[in-house]
Amino acid sequence: MSIPQDAKKINLIVLISICVALGLMILFGSLKLYAFTSKKTPLKIDSTSIVDQKTSENEETMAVKNGQVVASKTGKKYHLLDCPGAKTIAEKNRVYFENREAAEKAGLTPAANCRGLTAGQK
Repeated sequence: MSIPQDAKKINLIVLISICVALGLMILFGSLKLYAFTSKKTPLKIDSTSIVDQKTSENEETMAVKNGQVVASKTGKKYHLLDCPGAKTIAEKNRVYFENREAAEKAGLTPAANCRGLTAGQK
């Protein structure tokens, strides 16, 4: 019994296809491994920015305890320091007031999105 010529050709094509597929898998796997193990730049931590951030948080906490409010140089509303609106004001544009009355004397009105700044509360 001999294998027909057409069956031999089919077997050869299948064998070549399997070899090519295995070769491609090995190639892509090694490229992926190389990319994973390639040299990466080290992470640099700048400790001064952490100190500046802590100082800013401490100042803000102190200001809240003193009852200060803040407004933008270009805005018409004032906020408590822990209000969402106050956190969006850039530091260079902030104007601080000792209390609500001082902010209102400057022509500012309470921000509607700040809890504790309703029109009836003083």
